[in-house]
Amino acid sequence: MNVKNSVRDLIPYKPSPVAAPVKLDANECPNYLFQDPVTLELDWNRYPDTNSDPLRDKLAEVYDMSRENFIIGNGSSDLLELIVKTYAEVGDILLTHIPSFSMYPLYAKMHGARFVGVETPDLSRIPMADIAVAIAKNRPKLVFLCTPNNPTGAMTTRQEILNLVRRTDALVVVDEAYMEFTDGSESVVADVDRYPNLVVARTFSKAYGLAAMRLGYLIANKSVIDNLLRTKPPYNVNAGTMTLGMKALARRNEVLAYANDIAKRRDQLYEELVALDFYVIPSNGNFLYFQGFDDLADDLLKQGVLVRRFPDDYIRVTIGTKDETDRFLTALKEVL
Repeated sequence: MNVKNSVRDLIPYKPSPVAAPVKLDANECPNYLFQDPVTLELDWNRYPDTNSDPLRDKLAEVYDMSRENFIIGNGSSDLLELIVKTYAEVGDILLTHIPSFSMYPLYAKMHGARFVGVETPDLSRIPMADIAVAIAKNRPKLVFLCTPNNPTGAMTTRQEILNLVRRTDALVVVDEAYMEFTDGSESVVADVDRYPNLVVARTFSKAYGLAAMRLGYLIANKSVIDNLLRTKPPYNVNAGTMTLGMKALARRNEVLAYANDIAKRRDQLYEELVALDFYVIPSNGNFLYFQGFDDLADDLLKQGVLVRRFPDDYIRVTIGTKDETDRFLTALKEVL
């Protein structure tokens, strides 16, 4: 049986199968919220609330918004695909800046959309002017902006995003998976009710240290959320995950304090790498993106440290615990 044309040439996303004592390749944070066992009192024989309304209500409380502004998914990546599935007709254009999250072009292709990637001449900046030109030329149905950007760590401003939103009819999806590692001033969450073509994606996988839960959410105006609820699978988030999400939100102050600590150690590591004569992109995420040299990732792995390699000898290293960062620096100096 032949698969559909849009899927035939897709290469599956494959996380690194390599194990290492120090794993700094996936922008994960340690589990600091639920180190002690958690007891969940659930009706295990019953389906969960299909729209995760208790969690939506908790998010509405945290953000001082309405339940109708939120939709919950099995990770934010699940919801990003839901947007493409809901809004993109075959042949429509999904436009974003590159390099960025590697799943954006895959979502476009698997749903029959065309992908347009706007090159980034200066990796320390998201090329907003070039994106605006590309939007005027290509008239995309969807625009994805990852800020802070994965893998570079670059971030654009709230005002630049809103200027873009005002000038296009495209649905502008702002992926804020790493926003907790900033002071939050450039987030556009508070603007979704003013702009019907603005959507924000957030996740529990990064600053909350809960990647194993696979829990994310979108924030948008009611009309967008209603459209997405039409295509969302029923019971897409299990009751245990939903309950843990609410427990995590109740400890949001701890999350923001931990993310602030990560940001401080990220900036310290940036200075260390610059002192070692590496070209490093200033970052707003829980990682750094720097230009290494051929075989650097392999050499670090021999020292027990796993990092993520990218084209042109670029390396992305997660800001782990203090001990993990120290072991990364020790291994790097040994390689040098």
